[in-house]
Amino acid sequence: MSVSEAHDYPWYAAVSGNTLEQGDILLGCPVLQIPPEALRVDMTEIEVEVFHRNVIVM
Repeated sequence: MSVSEAHDYPWYAAVSGNTLEQGDILLGCPVLQIPPEALRVDMTEIEVEVFHRNVIVM
């Protein structure tokens, strides 16, 4: 959410710090996708895909 859009959502505010709380929005958060076959075999290394998503802490 851009600063210009913030007035449309007065219940959200930009914060900083090292703690997360329910409802926090993480923009561009890296999310790993583990291939299903990695769960079925004994592997010491696997390749994962990394996607960047906007997420909300639940």
